[in-house]
Amino acid sequence: MDEVKEVKDTENIENTNKRSLETNDDNVESANKKIKTGDETKTETEAKTETIQPLEQPKQDDEEEEDEADEDELDKVEKESESTTTTENKRRPNKPPPVRPPKLSKEELVELQNKTKVTTEESRKKKVAIILGYSGTNYAGMQKNPGLKTVEEELEHALFRTGGISPDNMYYQQKVDWVRCARTDKGVSAIRNVVSLKMEMGPPDFEGMRIALNKELPKDITVFHIMRVNNSFHAKNAVDARSYIYVTPTHVFEPKFAKKKPEGEQWKFTSDTLSILNKVLSFYLGNHRFHNYTSRKESNDVSVFRKIHSFVCSEPFVLEGVEMVSINVVGESFMLHQIRKMIGCLISFIRKGMFEDCETRDQAFDQIKAYINSTFEHKPLNLPMAPGAGLLLDYCIFNEWNKNNSSIHGELKIENDHVEEFKKTIYREIALLESSKQEFKNWIEKNLDPYPLPYDLMDEIIKNPPPAPQKKVRPPSTNPNRMSKRERRELKIQSKKYERDPQNQNNRQDLTVNQQLAIQKKINDDAAASTTTTASTTTPTTTNEDVKIDSTTEK
Repeated sequence: MDEVKEVKDTENIENTNKRSLETNDDNVESANKKIKTGDETKTETEAKTETIQPLEQPKQDDEEEEDEADEDELDKVEKESESTTTTENKRRPNKPPPVRPPKLSKEELVELQNKTKVTTEESRKKKVAIILGYSGTNYAGMQKNPGLKTVEEELEHALFRTGGISPDNMYYQQKVDWVRCARTDKGVSAIRNVVSLKMEMGPPDFEGMRIALNKELPKDITVFHIMRVNNSFHAKNAVDARSYIYVTPTHVFEPKFAKKKPEGEQWKFTSDTLSILNKVLSFYLGNHRFHNYTSRKESNDVSVFRKIHSFVCSEPFVLEGVEMVSINVVGESFMLHQIRKMIGCLISFIRKGMFEDCETRDQAFDQIKAYINSTFEHKPLNLPMAPGAGLLLDYCIFNEWNKNNSSIHGELKIENDHVEEFKKTIYREIALLESSKQEFKNWIEKNLDPYPLPYDLMDEIIKNPPPAPQKKVRPPSTNPNRMSKRERRELKIQSKKYERDPQNQNNRQDLTVNQQLAIQKKINDDAAASTTTTASTTTPTTTNEDVKIDSTTEK
């Protein structure tokens, strides 16, 4: 009887496997039928281009219902996991890495570009600067990242379709000298970012190319201006400073944790609150060590020093029923998450209620200034980071370049009604995130208030500032390809001494450069070892037997 049951069980398993395979085959056939369109005359190149450059098409009703059902199931699973596990033990599922799209051949690129290009055979490469604005909510950042939707990829495809980039230079940004001024993160918008490259121009003119690019670009990316620049122009190195804006609702500055909070009075953002914010923001001005405002940086690293020129909060304004303010910060350069962490610290200081609990306002200002200065000391601290949806790049400042080249090419700056309208749309999108999804309110309740700043540790840093940590000394490398510039320079000097030595003339002809460097390094190490062991220094002599190296050293 047991054997009969086992046979029946195996038959049932085989039947279920066959059914699942048949359903999978049916699903694949139905998916292939959906991919096929009514035009049966499509070539293979057009099918490939659709996979590489997908266009925004309306989703079908069935797909939307399936997505909504999947989202509901995911929400239920997330709620159950939140109730059973703590935030520290949560682990996000590992997402598969992005798939790099395949590259088209030159013949396929030429056939694709001939349909939409506006350039002619008379067009030539010219160094230009493109000023563009974009909303970063639908993109994974500014910099091109194969497999992800980025602003640079959309701009590159639009330039290729209009003929600004030839098929020979497609997929290779170094051939057109492509340089971006500011590399914004995921979800961060920009009003006037700058990209410099060598673009095919004349014909069409700059205005004609701008109109053609805006037709090919999506609605959330707009080109405002294209202008000629000198061939040595570098968008990243020529910039003097960058201006960022952080837009946030005013209710985040409510002193919720104040001990002496007046009862029965509803909090409002007043001119007094504005003056307090501007005073606190002024403590960040100057050149400081911002290693705690970024990630993977040590306090003794020279690159953590950044200079901030201005940090000002604007008057409140109302958009989509939400009272908001814009905080403008201007600096030479900023590190990853630096601005968002500065805003997060500002909100945390104000919500603690120091101005309500302290006896005088000057005492509260001195306390906040001491806390901010403690973040610049040689001690790692975990600082709060504000949402990225409120951050946007305002414009890039090219004062020195405009001073030297404005008479020839004009000023690299644009201000018109089109830019102001685009700026208002970005502000309105941020306000809609707060009014509809409560982006900032949820961040405060889930990420800011439950995890306050480490004030006890900051008080210890203020009383006893920690010393600078020792720099990590890298052991010297024996491989010339992995050496630093200083080590390479020393080896070059040693190799020249080795060549001038008449004793090594016979052996030098049969050895490679790497072998010569390894031999000379070995001789110098032996000489250094002999000086430490004996009081009298002796000059080492090399013979044919001594000049032998292993196969591992030769590699």
